[in-house]
Amino acid sequence: MKIIYNLLILTAVLATGCRPSAITTSWRTKDSLPLHYNRILVMGVAQNRNANNAVLEEMESHLSGDLKDLGYNAVTATDEFTGQSFMGWDEEQITSQLNSRGIDAVLTVVLLDSKTEWKHLPRDMDYAANDYYYSSFWGYRNALQNILVKPVVSYANTQYFWESSLYNLQTKKLAWNATTKAFDEEDTNQMAHRYGRLVVKRMVKMQVLKQQIN
Repeated sequence: MKIIYNLLILTAVLATGCRPSAITTSWRTKDSLPLHYNRILVMGVAQNRNANNAVLEEMESHLSGDLKDLGYNAVTATDEFTGQSFMGWDEEQITSQLNSRGIDAVLTVVLLDSKTEWKHLPRDMDYAANDYYYSSFWGYRNALQNILVKPVVSYANTQYFWESSLYNLQTKKLAWNATTKAFDEEDTNQMAHRYGRLVVKRMVKMQVLKQQIN
């Protein structure tokens, strides 16, 4: 009974970190042909950047890495604009900064929302398999006392809701956009890895990006 219980705990925790994720909506402009971009900036965005900085850096890093695998020259906002913020800047100032660095496309990864819930698994009720504990109230009472002092197994389940958009700075227009359903992850590195592959694969499929020939 205890072995089965432990397996259930392990299965529940693993299932939390391995739930399939998918793009729920994706869109592209009619004229957004797969172009050669000189330099793509991957920028993580959240309402509170400081509080979510670690996960945004992971997302930027993996997404830029997947773009590089396609042959694009991609950089992260974290590396390119260390310690800087676009808050309070107007469009002309931002465009000037990007142009001066040879950036002609921006791919955002936006944290729309995140929710953390605590899930609890019931205590090990292994007395139920033994008829001895039902034969007397005393045996049943002692069994319950032993069970109730055991800790309840709890684990955090955090859901992340993401959106990405590709902006073509040459045309100054939005070229592509996609949103995903919730990512349930304990390991943000794995989430960033899966998200990057998912987004870039969809962009290639929709002919927004293509393998570059160097």
